[in-house]
Amino acid sequence: MKKTFYITMCALLGLLVSLTVHALLEIPVIYLMITDLDKRSLGLSWNQLMTIHWVYTAVLLLIGLIVGLKLGFKWWQYIYVERKYTGRWFKI
Repeated sequence: MKKTFYITMCALLGLLVSLTVHALLEIPVIYLMITDLDKRSLGLSWNQLMTIHWVYTAVLLLIGLIVGLKLGFKWWQYIYVERKYTGRWFKI
């Protein structure tokens, strides 16, 4: 149960990081689109831009989930199975 919770929380962390990256990339793009959509839309319609947005969102979420799961399994192995982490940031 502890392992399941740990890996689930790592996957959630990966999703949250991917959402943060998504926001940091999208906010400037939205600002540019609001200022002059005709000039900066690359000739794409609003529906095409929204399709690109949803595909981009799904890909980022999937990448975040996969990276979170991989890190969760790796850290679980490192911390609990191999017992390499002592709980200190530095050795005295």
